[in-house]
Amino acid sequence: MLHKKVCLGLALLLLTAGGTSAAARSSSSDSGLIVFSRADASGRYGLFTVAPDTRQVRRVTRACGWDWFPAWSPDGGQIAFSRACSDTSGLDLYVVGANGKGVRRLVHTRTSDEWPTWSPDGSKIAFVSGEPSLTKPGQKNIDPEVWVVGADGHGLKRLTNNDVQDTSPAWSPDGKWIAFVRVAKGTNHGRIWIISAGGRNAHPLGLRGGEPAWSPDGTQLAFAHARSGVSRETVDLYIANANGSGLRRLTHERTGWVSHHPSWSPDGRSIVYMRGRGLWTIGANGRGARQLTRSSREDVDPDWWKPAVSNGTG
Repeated sequence: MLHKKVCLGLALLLLTAGGTSAAARSSSSDSGLIVFSRADASGRYGLFTVAPDTRQVRRVTRACGWDWFPAWSPDGGQIAFSRACSDTSGLDLYVVGANGKGVRRLVHTRTSDEWPTWSPDGSKIAFVSGEPSLTKPGQKNIDPEVWVVGADGHGLKRLTNNDVQDTSPAWSPDGKWIAFVRVAKGTNHGRIWIISAGGRNAHPLGLRGGEPAWSPDGTQLAFAHARSGVSRETVDLYIANANGSGLRRLTHERTGWVSHHPSWSPDGRSIVYMRGRGLWTIGANGRGARQLTRSSREDVDPDWWKPAVSNGTG
């Protein structure tokens, strides 16, 4: 099944580690709004939002199969996401209005298109294409690379091009850099790199882990990293300065628990993340962890809307 393949892909990285903006603003407060993917009784995933203060959950899409990796546009008016309508096909990149209307396919490549992240000015979307475990039927395995496309679906450009796995891109609030995870061939070690938005000057930050997320002011990165020396997969969240210095551990999970896929609040004081079957929030100081959503199945891939004025582009 497709969803099993995605879970395996995420585990690898962790172990190695049209609406308007008014639509979003009307259903949120100063604490912003979180979009995420939720499984239903049939095993399909649709997009939902939750208000952090009231915990009110609203449906955005009714998926034909699986809607994953949602990402807010800077103005809160649109959501980019990956969709597959059958478990024998790969994911394609789509955009939908924040009100659930105007679904349109943005990118359709030979392989799966995942992990969209918007440029701060809303003009472009970076994403990953070529996940080997999700290669479409009849296609050979292709190492994933980071690509960029215009928000209108034009101007497709590959930023990385090598024989390693590049994934989990995150666009910096100043628009100059894209953080991503690189897994070298023959290893199981994911390391965080950054590359210029134009595709130059790629270099490592000296951080081992996956799923990087920039703080709203661009000075820090939150990410997930598997703990070594334990009998079962155990993953914690960490925070470091944008240059790779100042590493500190944010969560302290017990053996066998996984905290991952962080996203910052608009004010930079809190982080939403996946833990168990639900979404949790925790202070950027590592205090005050609380469960935000409860699902009998699974809530995944949270992204906290940060208004443009808060991410340095206002």
